[in-house]
Amino acid sequence: MTLSPKIYHCAPLAAVLWVGLSVAPPLAAWGVSVISARAETAAEQATEAPAANAFLARLFAGAISDPVLGLSERYGPLAFNAVGAEMTARYGGLRFSATLAKIGTGQDSVSGWGDSSNVPLYNLSYGFGANDWRVGFGKRTRHWSPSATTSLFLSRNAPAFHAAYMEKTGDTAIDLPVLRALGPWKAEFFVGTTSDSGQPDNARIMGMRLQIRPARGLELDFIRTAQWGGAGYASGGGAFWDVLTGSTNEGPAANANQMAGFGVSYRPPVGQENWRVYGQLAGEDEAGGLPSCLFYLAGVSLDTQTFGVPTTVALETVDTRTEQSANGFCGANSAYNNAVYSYAHKGQVLGAALDSQGRSIGLNVSHEFNQLSVDWSLRHILVNEASAASHRLSSRRVEGTVAMLRAVRPFGSGQIEGILAYQGVDLNKVGSPKSLRAGVGMSLDF
Repeated sequence: MTLSPKIYHCAPLAAVLWVGLSVAPPLAAWGVSVISARAETAAEQATEAPAANAFLARLFAGAISDPVLGLSERYGPLAFNAVGAEMTARYGGLRFSATLAKIGTGQDSVSGWGDSSNVPLYNLSYGFGANDWRVGFGKRTRHWSPSATTSLFLSRNAPAFHAAYMEKTGDTAIDLPVLRALGPWKAEFFVGTTSDSGQPDNARIMGMRLQIRPARGLELDFIRTAQWGGAGYASGGGAFWDVLTGSTNEGPAANANQMAGFGVSYRPPVGQENWRVYGQLAGEDEAGGLPSCLFYLAGVSLDTQTFGVPTTVALETVDTRTEQSANGFCGANSAYNNAVYSYAHKGQVLGAALDSQGRSIGLNVSHEFNQLSVDWSLRHILVNEASAASHRLSSRRVEGTVAMLRAVRPFGSGQIEGILAYQGVDLNKVGSPKSLRAGVGMSLDF
């Protein structure tokens, strides 16, 4: 579907990354291991730290009795689901992270150690411009959203895919007339490949994100993604250029699937400035040059104290249901689906874990005790409202409650964690039954 927010047409940058895309998969095949999602936060902190030479290593293990909807979306694709070892190294502006992992369940699990799925994440990048910019390639998770748990575009729900990227990590402003009004900004652009039974082999994916803070407490987020190419479809430079410039109504990229939208987060400058409202809007079609066939998430969060314990409370709703547009497009189950390209990787949707034609409303709470972190959530969910047989999670409409309780505390040089979860719906397409489940995880740093 054609969407073309002109703010993202970054052709010179894209050309560099297009070349890098052809390099990433072969390196992974040579055994360049990857970073564990269980330890991804620490690795990202090392990536963003001031230039200094360092080497870190970690062992980790975790398991859960049954998969539960939203677990990967909240904690990463390896949470309570893998055993392995990872390392992170930096030398000047060069950053490298690597992990070898055996994955327990899901589309990315394998029976042996020789599959590329045992390299679920890796990242090699170089920083320049006082480390405000980085260029690199790898398989790493992305969470493009003002919500701490959910994204309509790219979340932690699916396994990571190969991509070459360039990003601005420094939260700095442009000191030029007019542009100065944008305030501090960040951005990322990537080109990668995904693999799923609902799309051609070696399908391409592109993502663009721009974050700006034009006023105190206000952050705006503009996002565009596109899928094209793969076996039987044009994947060369001409098709890439058409996708980049939004010229997909005809020509080699006429079958491209695109989404676009924006997010907003606002923390009012009153009192202690301890609450905020946020939302994200995504469109699967275009009307008048703007996204249409919309779905959304919205929430409000509060940072407070509960009996002296730092606490964050968030009430959030996600709705991926779509209706038929005035032009006769979209309709039920249009979100994350296309005649040629599924918006998924290895069976897992790239966006909200609810997948298409779903709705949830829930409470997310976290507490930071001394030497103990606790977070819990309670959600009412609706999956596959239209009972579409092709839905990735369930072949019929299901509705119920999902609850999670997780605790994490330091243990030696690492940490130990446990989780209790209840899923009140049977997701028969992914082997996730209605039941109570429990999991444990542990890591040690060296």
